[in-house]
Amino acid sequence: MAIGKTIFRLDKIVKVTLHGLFRGVKKNFKTLSKFSKFRQE
Repeated sequence: MAIGKTIFRLDKIVKVTLHGLFRGVKKNFKTLSKFSKFRQE
């Protein structure tokens, strides 16, 4: 049972981390698109 709890906890941490990364990428995507446009010119 201890192993199951640990796996569940790890799964939760991974989900939260992925969600945080996804939000960060979404935020930075606008900045990156502006930067790429600037580099093309």
